[in-house]
Amino acid sequence: MFNFNNRARPESQAMIKYLEQGQVGKINSAQAKWIRRTGIPGFGGWFTTKELSGGGPLIDLLHMVDLAMYFMGYPEPAHVLGQTFNDFIQDKSFKGPWGIPDRVGGVTDVENAAHGFVTFKTGQVLTLQVSWAEMVKREEVSVVFQGTKAGGKVERLFGIDGLDNTAIDTCELYVQENGNSVNRAIVTPACEDMGRSASAANFIEAIEGRAKPLNTPEQAYRLMQVIDAIYASAKAGKPVSL
Repeated sequence: MFNFNNRARPESQAMIKYLEQGQVGKINSAQAKWIRRTGIPGFGGWFTTKELSGGGPLIDLLHMVDLAMYFMGYPEPAHVLGQTFNDFIQDKSFKGPWGIPDRVGGVTDVENAAHGFVTFKTGQVLTLQVSWAEMVKREEVSVVFQGTKAGGKVERLFGIDGLDNTAIDTCELYVQENGNSVNRAIVTPACEDMGRSASAANFIEAIEGRAKPLNTPEQAYRLMQVIDAIYASAKAGKPVSL
């Protein structure tokens, strides 16, 4: 297993039940976003050293990409177009309030933002945006999707300095009923730790045979196919076929 704790958030688990019950239909398209304005986690440490981390926010903040693909049924990717940006990765005014201390003489050679577009062999599509440092209003963490029966959104807006207990969580469905556009707010229990405790509990329960694991190695492989393809597309300056 791998730890994608956002799958264990109450909002995510509530939404997956609607999906499993067929109330959304097939998700045709989704948008995954985890963006920060000033969120570089230190300079010169392992976070910013590609040889150690594998990459910047595209790897660090890929949780919403995973969640979107989770909602979509983890389809097999077909084509990927991506671009990375490093305009602010050396600018300490974009340093975040968390992470690790700067390492004098260390390496900072990863991207500060990445954007991508993925088509799947099922005909579904995914747009993604992730960043540590980007000219946006505030940090946003969300998956929005459009299905054949309903659309929806799972979102977390952080409050003070990214602290979980100041965050606002949203879970919504968008439907048409009797000729009217209806937006349903799905009320779920508060969760200050972004699903971390529930994810750890699932790991233990899966080992003990009392629960199914929230994720599989096959899903991890498909996610890394997408991530690697975005980097490859950015480097080549053209789409990548899988």
